[in-house]
Amino acid sequence: MTQLFYMAQQNKQMLLSIFAKNTNLLFKGVPLIKVGALIINSSGVLIHVSSSNLGIGMIRNFITCEKISDENSHGGEGVIEIQKMFKREDFSGVWDFALRVIMPPNSSMGLHQHGDDEEMYIILSGVGLMTIEGKEQRVAKGDMILNQPFGNHGLLNDSKQNIELLIIQASNKG
Repeated sequence: MTQLFYMAQQNKQMLLSIFAKNTNLLFKGVPLIKVGALIINSSGVLIHVSSSNLGIGMIRNFITCEKISDENSHGGEGVIEIQKMFKREDFSGVWDFALRVIMPPNSSMGLHQHGDDEEMYIILSGVGLMTIEGKEQRVAKGDMILNQPFGNHGLLNDSKQNIELLIIQASNKG
């Protein structure tokens, strides 16, 4: 770790030129850059070392994961923010993805159906209205919702606060 920090400090000028081209990571408004397994700030200070390149598993911090906006998700209302923390190629098993989702007030993920997979919603904060197989139920922080293969489900944020949730999906294929 000390050696990696030293390397980052020695290459500060190179890092600053990389920052000029790539500042898509932000932490509290401060631009960060990922160089291999390193996350470094614009001063060349090492912020984080990912263990994914060190052969001991993967650690990802949702604060530094790329954020995308999804408008009218699954035919729903409004714009939600999605962070793809893990994708299919990151796993060796049946997992498809792990996402962190922020749903502002009055937004929704429309009623939709997946294929032969299971999807779990874990409500980290907020409250909303979950629809599963045509039945509505209130959900809140701490609730874990298992969406069955080929099942219909959707989520509405009908509150005045954001809903923050983790979505994890696994395939039943082969």
